[in-house]
Amino acid sequence: MTVHPDNSKVIYVSRQINGIFEIERMETKGGGKTWETEAVT
Repeated sequence: MTVHPDNSKVIYVSRQINGIFEIERMETKGGGKTWETEAVT
């Protein structure tokens, strides 16, 4: 996991999906209570 250098509400995570590690961009607009997720790879 890494935090976006200019926006601390955005993080990038790598997680295993069906045996392959994928990267996702996650952004919170609710103070961390809710997250919007977008696949990067």
